[in-house]
Amino acid sequence: MNDIRVGKISKDHLSTLYGLAKNKVEPVNGVLPTRIFTVNEKVNGLNERHLAELPGSASSFKCEDIYEGCDQQTRGRLCKDLNDRIQADLQLKIGAQVLLIRNINVKSGLVNGSRGVVTGFTTIEVVKHEGWRVNMFRKFSDKIKKNVTVPIVRFINGDQVPIEYDVFEVKGLGKAKAFRAAVPLKLAWAVSCTFMKNNNTS
Repeated sequence: MNDIRVGKISKDHLSTLYGLAKNKVEPVNGVLPTRIFTVNEKVNGLNERHLAELPGSASSFKCEDIYEGCDQQTRGRLCKDLNDRIQADLQLKIGAQVLLIRNINVKSGLVNGSRGVVTGFTTIEVVKHEGWRVNMFRKFSDKIKKNVTVPIVRFINGDQVPIEYDVFEVKGLGKAKAFRAAVPLKLAWAVSCTFMKNNNTS
């Protein structure tokens, strides 16, 4: 993967790629093979095109951000770091192909990189967290903790679960921190090489 990213493609690489191209990959539990691109523009373009082709209007899942110990310049940098990790406004429809970007149930195999399809939406009366996330989640408003609409996803392993808001943290210099509460999903008809390198995608 690293050699291909920098344009160093050998005959062995080509042979392997051509061999894989002949394989016919069938959908698993409605999940199509995810395409891999080297640039985010192509990833975003394909994902947005597939989403637009689905019937109905999209549901918007907006994040909530909190910044601590930041001046305006640091806040801008931390916001960019958060955007690199998770979208500020996730648009979803029933039938959208997605993947997790946070471990939610390791024993069941629902981990960072698990792919699935949105099958519906539901309202969670109270969003609950355990362990180290509890204190961070307390910082956020009730609008993402009580009576919250969230997507239901059916994963490749057949599990169908609601995906609740989760908290992501990035740190700057000194005491500068930023927290984002967001639904830990991203569209997954396509992903980037960089994402594949840094995540275990199913």
